[in-house]
Amino acid sequence: MAGLVAACIELGLTVIPRGGGTGYTGGAVPLDELSAVINTEKLEGLGSVEMRSLPGVEGEVATLRAEAGVVTRRLSDLAGSQGYVFAVDPTSQDASTIGGNIAMNAGGKKAVLWGTTLDNLASWRMVTPDAEWLEVERLNHNLGKIHDQENVEFRVTRYKPDGTTPKGEPEIITFNGQQFRK
Repeated sequence: MAGLVAACIELGLTVIPRGGGTGYTGGAVPLDELSAVINTEKLEGLGSVEMRSLPGVEGEVATLRAEAGVVTRRLSDLAGSQGYVFAVDPTSQDASTIGGNIAMNAGGKKAVLWGTTLDNLASWRMVTPDAEWLEVERLNHNLGKIHDQENVEFRVTRYKPDGTTPKGEPEIITFNGQQFRK
């Protein structure tokens, strides 16, 4: 993905990511001929439910690794088959993708109890607009809504285009959970 974004930059193209196409904002519509729509639907790798230790959290918690193009319903069904609930359930879950859920901070009816997408992420990796990799990891996760946590911490690590070579030292971002929703 980083190589594709770099090639688009070199050609002077505006990059527009597109997942399941369920958004109502028209965000994946190119505005002119100097745009490249990058379809992430085929990034559909989905791991199994794994118990993992998260930084600053006692014990292990159930996690799933999913690529940006995984349809939300697949992740929800997998979690359910293992006795867990995937908290994010937009009405478009039969077509929306995890990448889009993250980009839009999707919720659904379960969000009242368990929060939106961002509230339920342990970490995510993405390609930046300058064709490098960025990993964001939530520290001291309260396993709930961000705005219920007094202080929220994220570790942001930047990587060179190869996705493995760190670029500088990780940065810790801390802010008041109540301020997040504002």
